[in-house]
Amino acid sequence: MLFDDEHGKLQGYIQYRLEAEGETVFIESAILSPAYRSGMQFYKGFAKWTNHIMEEHDEIQRVRFHVRADHAYLINLYSKFAREIGETVSRGSAELLFETAFDELRSYLRSDDTK
Repeated sequence: MLFDDEHGKLQGYIQYRLEAEGETVFIESAILSPAYRSGMQFYKGFAKWTNHIMEEHDEIQRVRFHVRADHAYLINLYSKFAREIGETVSRGSAELLFETAFDELRSYLRSDDTK
């Protein structure tokens, strides 16, 4: 999924897949331009993504994603709305796996306010 700004310029993307018979969405990767990494822009974009997922996949119960185990900033950020459920190694680097209930994530992000 691509994210454009109000001028149609690409500002980010998120790649995800469905797991567990469509009940879990796993975020493979996300990249944002520096201007959209600020707290408010991040949360608004994440909330819009959850709205999109909800419209297309009403069976989603969980969201999972991973982060490099040495990236303290993202670990602290993600710990605000998800819990660590495991660790894995990908491309030679340790990664932490996080999970949250989809409804809890939408509530945290105030997704209903961004429709």
